[in-house]
Amino acid sequence: MIYYAPLMRIVFMGSSQASAMCLKAILRLPGLEVVGVVTQPDRPAGRGKVLTPCRCRAYAEERGIKSCITPENVNDPEALAQIRAWKPDVIVVVAFGQFLKEELLNLPPLGCVNCHFSLLPKYRGASPVTAALLQIEPIYMADTGDSLMDKLSICGGVTLAKALKLMAAGKLPPPEEQENGQATFAHKISKADGMIDWSRPSDYIERQLRAYTPWPGCYTFLPTRFRKKGTSGRVVITGVEFAEVSPEHR
Repeated sequence: MIYYAPLMRIVFMGSSQASAMCLKAILRLPGLEVVGVVTQPDRPAGRGKVLTPCRCRAYAEERGIKSCITPENVNDPEALAQIRAWKPDVIVVVAFGQFLKEELLNLPPLGCVNCHFSLLPKYRGASPVTAALLQIEPIYMADTGDSLMDKLSICGGVTLAKALKLMAAGKLPPPEEQENGQATFAHKISKADGMIDWSRPSDYIERQLRAYTPWPGCYTFLPTRFRKKGTSGRVVITGVEFAEVSPEHR
């Protein structure tokens, strides 16, 4: 007689392209069953401000996952009731964009697992990839926010799926406590972060451009005398390169 191990029931929460990549990795492994997906609600996008699903929901629909909800607040009773009805063994969270309160965190028997794209405890918060690019880190010189996120999404998805398999088999290694004293915080990015301060060192400005590609992008303003009448003089910066400067001009 052949005995089959029960499938691990997973509720997946995410919104970005990185979330979709991690969901893809989970769906590829046998023994892991995604019983429900929770994403952000559809948002206006494009010039026509057409309501558009987030990348994660779009991918879930492509894969034929029909058990998908898009609550404004995942902690509301209606959302909690639906998640509870899916009977998850574990909840997986990747770039979801909402805080999970205690009732939700305690709902699945195996708890909630979060994939965060930084070497914790460094760069906690909403923008770890951008924060890493702004610092002196071992990252390729050609990397930008989107290219680095693509690489980390693949690595994160594979690691996450393997961790879930180990969890299902009861073979997950014991957790490692973070050193809170070493923690840093990556704040939520705003459009104002893209404005270039020309008093900063050139290497910082170069990293700033890479960090804020594709969003919010970097920009500056022309001096008033160079602006066209009735315009702000805003100029979008799409690329920089270092120039050789003779010693007498340094």
